[in-house]
Amino acid sequence: MKKNKVFLIDGNSYCYRAYYAIKELKNSKGLPTNAVYGFLLMLKKLLALEDPDYIGVAFDLKGPTFRHKRFEGYKIKRKPMPDDLVGQMPLIKDLVSAYGIPIFEKEGYEADDILATVAKRASKEGMDVYIVTGDKDALQLVDEHIMVYNLHKEGLLYDKEAVKKRLSGLGPESVVDLMALAGDPTDNIPGVRGIGEKTALDLIKEFGDLDNLYRNLDKLKSPSKRRMLEDGEADARMSRELAKVDSSVSIEIDVESMRIRQPDTQRLFAIFKEMDFKAFAKELASADSRIKHEACYKTVVDQDEFDDLIRELKKQKAFVLDFETTSENPLRARPLGVSFCWKKGEACYVSFIDDAGNGRVKSGKKGIKIEYAFDRLRPVLEDEKIQKIGQNVKYERLILLKQGIDLRGVSFDTMVASYLLNPSKFNHNLDDMALEHLNHRMISIEELLGSGKNKITMDMVPLDKISAYSCEDSDVTLRLKEVFEKQLFEKELDRLFRDIELPLIDVLSEIEKNGIKIDTVLLKKISMDIGRELSGIIEDIYKIDRKSVV
Repeated sequence: MKKNKVFLIDGNSYCYRAYYAIKELKNSKGLPTNAVYGFLLMLKKLLALEDPDYIGVAFDLKGPTFRHKRFEGYKIKRKPMPDDLVGQMPLIKDLVSAYGIPIFEKEGYEADDILATVAKRASKEGMDVYIVTGDKDALQLVDEHIMVYNLHKEGLLYDKEAVKKRLSGLGPESVVDLMALAGDPTDNIPGVRGIGEKTALDLIKEFGDLDNLYRNLDKLKSPSKRRMLEDGEADARMSRELAKVDSSVSIEIDVESMRIRQPDTQRLFAIFKEMDFKAFAKELASADSRIKHEACYKTVVDQDEFDDLIRELKKQKAFVLDFETTSENPLRARPLGVSFCWKKGEACYVSFIDDAGNGRVKSGKKGIKIEYAFDRLRPVLEDEKIQKIGQNVKYERLILLKQGIDLRGVSFDTMVASYLLNPSKFNHNLDDMALEHLNHRMISIEELLGSGKNKITMDMVPLDKISAYSCEDSDVTLRLKEVFEKQLFEKELDRLFRDIELPLIDVLSEIEKNGIKIDTVLLKKISMDIGRELSGIIEDIYKIDRKSVV
């Protein structure tokens, strides 16, 4: 019969390892997130690789323990936890709780003691226990049912045989006596002055344990070792007390509460959003969201339907438009279709074909000839009274300029608005914004085109898929516009957005379309002048430095 596996994580050990493994990671608000992210990666990996039946995490609490009372110098040389790690500890605990994993901690005791107590309790119930830690103190707990899952050497398990191999034949029962003699500089456990790890191993091998060693000091052949042990007996016995973990901590333990359960996805999603862990948030966000359920998207391939659409567009005060093309470069792109949206949950996609028959003709249906489409769209798109909304409108404008259409009446650009609201963000793409503000995972470009050797181009995507993709873009853009419009007003950025940023779209698109002339001769001269000036500044710095040394 398969035994249940219990994994007990040394939370502080996990946190430190995560903190030092990943540097300089912050969210868009400047909050350090490296330890949270690293902890999450390790936790997810452990869950995936080991598939535990039960799991728990133990943390140290701030403040002295019974060991500090026994020896004031205990851990005195250890540096305090870095401030930016201290600030992440509550976030890490929130993360653990959101996964439904119980946290064990108690004032006056270390995580080692709590892990030992929980491990003994679980092993008594016939379970196999794996203590996940990088602390060698835990090796003393290893027995038939308890093993140490080494944090520093991935996948390395310490059972009784592995401990004997590491300790040159000595078993887990000798760990505390070895530390009593050799000490532990990490925790400032003194041990016996002059006795190192090799000597301690030899002594315990010869005499069995600390008590028997001290009963038989007269049998030692080396007078110097005998004197060191005699002088250091008090330290040895105190060190043994410090090194021994307490497996009988008075703490409430409900083993069944550690059974693996479904995480609180809403709480996790909120944490991932707050931390800007977008990839993890997308894993949780369902593509089958509220937006999908309420959406009614339509594909237009018939000329009569298209003419009806044009008449409908002319009635609107504002609408979103989104082109699908063959290239990210608008100056090289061939338009494949365009979607429109003026009401949340409703959008339509117009599929184009050209004279050569290029486009998406499916099941005998016809697309709209591109020349006819743009000819009919021109009056609507150039009408300043009808407001145009988009995500990166500059792209749509360049597409239209190639068709001889001057897009007018641009009233909102969600990408520009997002940048104004949060300039420190790295990405202002629609996928990330939909996840952050609407809790909605969009159809990704990878889902549409594939990846690697199987990746296709946009003009190879089936009509139903590209239509759904484009309509969703327009629908989400309209929803984001409502969110950002309010935020811009609240932060008093609406005038900057309206009077400077939006008009700049026309300027930039004209520059990108026409290009700019560069005087390469003048630029080269400026570069040389700056280089000479920089060399002079460097020489002055060296002169000042030499004078200060003298």
